[in-house]
Amino acid sequence: MADRVGVGHRASIRPAGIREGSVASQLQLDSQDSRALWPGLAQRMGGEYGVIAWFVACYLPLVWLGYAFKADELQLSVMWPAVGLLLAVLYIAPLRHWPLIIALQLACEYTLGLVMREPSLPWGLVAFMLANSTDAVVGALVARWRLRRIDVERATQILQFLLATAIGAAASATVGAAIAVFSYGAESYTFQWQLWWVGNGLGALVVAPVVIFWSLPGPRPYRVLRLRNRWEIPAFAVALAASTWWLFAGPQSAADSLLRTPAVLLALLLAAAFRLPPRWSSLLALGTVMVAAALGAHGRNPFFAADPYMRILVLQAYLALLVCVTLIVSTLVAAMRSALELVSSSESRYRSFITLSSEAVWRVEIEPPMPATLSPDAQRQWLRDHAHVAEGNAVFEQLADACTEPHGDHGPKWLAERSWCALYEEHLEQAARNGYALDGQRLSAHIAGRARTFITTFSGVVSDGQLQRIWCVARDVSEIVDLNTRLLRERERLRAYAHQLVTAEERARRATAVDLHDGIGQSLTGMAMSLEVARMQAPQIGALLDDVRVNLRQVQEHTRSMIADLSP
Repeated sequence: MADRVGVGHRASIRPAGIREGSVASQLQLDSQDSRALWPGLAQRMGGEYGVIAWFVACYLPLVWLGYAFKADELQLSVMWPAVGLLLAVLYIAPLRHWPLIIALQLACEYTLGLVMREPSLPWGLVAFMLANSTDAVVGALVARWRLRRIDVERATQILQFLLATAIGAAASATVGAAIAVFSYGAESYTFQWQLWWVGNGLGALVVAPVVIFWSLPGPRPYRVLRLRNRWEIPAFAVALAASTWWLFAGPQSAADSLLRTPAVLLALLLAAAFRLPPRWSSLLALGTVMVAAALGAHGRNPFFAADPYMRILVLQAYLALLVCVTLIVSTLVAAMRSALELVSSSESRYRSFITLSSEAVWRVEIEPPMPATLSPDAQRQWLRDHAHVAEGNAVFEQLADACTEPHGDHGPKWLAERSWCALYEEHLEQAARNGYALDGQRLSAHIAGRARTFITTFSGVVSDGQLQRIWCVARDVSEIVDLNTRLLRERERLRAYAHQLVTAEERARRATAVDLHDGIGQSLTGMAMSLEVARMQAPQIGALLDDVRVNLRQVQEHTRSMIADLSP
C-alpha cells in the first residue's frame, strides 16, 4: 500500500509504475504477445488459480517490505515494491481476472496494515490502498495500449515502459498526496505529490521488469536471455552487496575514497547489464535497490541535505536512476547481441552460399569510387587503374583468365585482356544507362583446355553518383549450349532425311507414271486401233465391237488420269 502520514507532517508516496516494456527476443521467434504470457504461467504453476496464489504469496512480503522501507524519523516509505508486482500481474493477466486480483491486493494490504499497526485511520488506510490500485491499473492499461508485444531488444519499448510507469505513479500520487494534505495535515501538496510519485514509480520500475522477464518461457527459445557464464552472477551479487553496504552502512561523512561514491553502484550495474541477460541484470538491480532502500530508510543515507524529506527524495531519484539506466543498457546490449548474431549468421550463410554455389560469384571493388559523370573511355581507364577483385568463390577461380595475370595489392586487378573485363567494357555505355547493371551477356572462357560458355550478370552499386563496387555472377551454360548445338545438328540431319525421302518418293511416282504411260497406255492404244480395223472388216458384229471400244476408251481415260496424278 502506500507510505503513510507520519508522526509529524507529511505522508509519503507509494503506488507503482508500470510494467517493463520489452522483454522477449525476436531473434528466432516472433515477439511475445503479453496475452500469451498468462497461459504459459498457468501451465507452469498448475493453472490460473496457481498463478493467483503465487501472486498472493509474493505480494504479502512485498507489502511488508514497503513498511520496512519507511524512514524512521519521517515514516515515509522510500519505495513501495508491491505496486510493481501488482502492475506486472495486471499487465499479463486477462481483464476478467482483474477484479479478483485487485480484491486480493486490497485484502493483503489491509490485513498487513492492521498487523503492522499502521497509524493511518481505517478509511485513510483504504484510501491509500485504492491509490496503489489506481497506480497499477492506470499503468497496466497504458502498457497494454502501447506495448502489446514484449521485445527485450527494443530500447524504445523500455522508454515507453518508463513513460507508462510515470503515468501510473502520477495518477496514484494525485490521489495519495490529496489524502495526505486534506486528511493528515501535510504542508505541501506539490511536495507530497513528488514523494509519492517517485516512491511508487521506483517500486514499479524495480519489481515489474523482473516479474515480466521471468514470466517468459525460459532462456532456451530466447537467445538473449541465455546465461553465458553462471559464475558471473554470484560475482556481481557479492560485489554489489559489498559496495552497497560500504556506501550506505558507513558513517555519513564526505567520501574518503572512490569506492564510497554513488558512481560505484552505477558502474557495477552497468557492467552487469553488459555481461548478463536482461532478466539477471534486472534481478541484480532489484536486490541492490532493496538493500539500499532498507539502509537508506534507517539513517544510512549517503546523500546530505538539511531537509530530511529532500534527503529521501534524492535517495529515491538516485535509486530510480540506477534501475532506469540498467534497464535501458541491458536492452541495448541485448539488441546489439541479437544484431551481431544475426549478422554473424547472415555472414555464415552468405559464405556458405558463395562457397557452395555452382555459379561463379565475385565482387569487384573500385577504390576510389568512379564518378558516373566521366566519359565512357575515361570510365574504362578508371576501371583498369582502380578496380580489383576483392573476393570470389572457387568456381570463379576456375575461369582461365581470372588469375592468369599477377594480382594487385588487394587481389586480381581489372585487365582489359580478361574476357569478363573486356565484356563489361564493351557494353559499358549500355550498363551505365541501367545503373551499371548488365544482364544476359555471353562470356566464353577456356577451363582445363575446354571451351566453356557462361551467362553473366553484373550489378553495380552506385552511391552519391559514384560507382563503388560491382557484383558479378557467371553461370556455366556450356552443357546447355552443347545440347542446343547437338539439337540443331540433329534437326538439320532430320531435315536432310526428309528431303531425301521426298525426292525418293517423287522418283518412284515418276517411274510408275512412265511405266503406265509407256506400257499399259501404249497397249491400250494398240488394242483400240485393232478393234477399229475389226469393226470395219466385219460390219455384222459392229454393235458388239462399238461397246468394247467404248469401255476401252474409258480405261484409257482413267489411265491418263492416274499418270497425271502420279507425275504432272
